[in-house]
Amino acid sequence: MTNIVFLPLFFAYSGLNTAFGLLFTGPLILLALGCIAVAIVGKFGACWAAARIAREEKPVALRVGVLMNARGLMQLIALNVGLQVGIVTQEMFSVLVLVAIVTTVMTAPWLSWLDRRAERRAQGGGRGGHDLDLPTRTPRCAN
Repeated sequence: MTNIVFLPLFFAYSGLNTAFGLLFTGPLILLALGCIAVAIVGKFGACWAAARIAREEKPVALRVGVLMNARGLMQLIALNVGLQVGIVTQEMFSVLVLVAIVTTVMTAPWLSWLDRRAERRAQGGGRGGHDLDLPTRTPRCAN
């Protein structure tokens, strides 16, 4: 019931609250691009660094950073609550919804690129050989 009814309704509700038309001003476009850049560097970088500190191999650390970079549903929940109680302005809400969309949508292509890169290296077409023992496909969750 939750996945079939409530989750799509929540996404529709979030979409109706988002005023993407506000983003077509110079300052908000720059703010959105800056927020996207900081969000990617901050979360990807911190998760990659944590994986490396935990002595994970570089390819595994990259995948951890990429997967943790997606924000999706949790950010939308926090933003909707913030908008309802007046903590977040309509402009900031729209910018941060865009951040959630971009960082979530970019996850699959980024992982596919890492998979192709690992396959090329495994076939001897790339630099180094440190990821030859890693699987070339990243496990995906079944929907």
